[in-house]
Amino acid sequence: MRFLIALVVSLLMIITDSLLFTFGIIDLIPFLIILAISIIILTIPLWGNKSTDVILSYDGFTVNGPMVNETILYKDIKAVEFRESMDTRIGTFGFRGFKNASGRFVNKELGSFTFSGRKDLSAFVVVQHSNGLIVFNVKDVDTTRMLYDGIQSHSKTDGGSLDVNPVVASKVYGVNKKVIIGAALGITVFTAILVAVLLTSGYVTVSLDDEGITVDAMMVHDRTLYTDIVSIKETGDFDIGNKVSGYSSFDYNSGTFRNSEFGNYTLAVFSANDEFIIIEKKDGSHIVFNTADMESTVDLYYDIKSRL
Repeated sequence: MRFLIALVVSLLMIITDSLLFTFGIIDLIPFLIILAISIIILTIPLWGNKSTDVILSYDGFTVNGPMVNETILYKDIKAVEFRESMDTRIGTFGFRGFKNASGRFVNKELGSFTFSGRKDLSAFVVVQHSNGLIVFNVKDVDTTRMLYDGIQSHSKTDGGSLDVNPVVASKVYGVNKKVIIGAALGITVFTAILVAVLLTSGYVTVSLDDEGITVDAMMVHDRTLYTDIVSIKETGDFDIGNKVSGYSSFDYNSGTFRNSEFGNYTLAVFSANDEFIIIEKKDGSHIVFNTADMESTVDLYYDIKSRL
């Protein structure tokens, strides 16, 4: 459950981060930082160190751990085993840290079972009861062994042997393994595609007609009439400044930017082209744009000049 919560939070952060970046509220560097934090959040459940408590009573015992709270009556116990190793690699629901784990697990031998305890401890109590299987241990080997002895002495079995179906267990193990691997790959691919799309998308188009200039880009739609133009110049020396709002990627910058020369102004440019067309309007505002390369930008500049 902790991993599920971390997964939901991480995905929400990735989606929100992507929207903020797309709509120009944050720049590329903050976008990448938040993306890295969202990935780190996925690892938080791995650092947990939640302990497991086992309480013996007159008629049964209770196992308490993260996402586990089961009471097993002695009369319902079919078999009890003490083991020095246990495969808890595949968890289907619950908590899984570097040392501790708790929840529902599967392996090839037992199929689906409840586990709560330390994965690195060489002591495990395996109890088969009328409703399934539960495996647990506590803080050390000696205490776990004492719990095993107490449960075995109170149950109506002599320990017995587990009765599981290895064919069914193998199928359950395989299905859950595929689901978990598929989910992990899906999240990885989704994140990679999302980042790739955001960092390579965008556009800048400039069109001229008999009355004026239309500049379209991500977060920009500007219509400037020729009669509203006070001045126009073409330059290779221009500081775009900082983004106020808009869109930035590897290939494009567009939106509202701010520099020391103009204050806030409209920008729609190809990032790889350092040649710019700057237009000042009658209302005192400025728009700066270009095309994909220097040559076409210069040609566009003279085309606009010829129309004024």
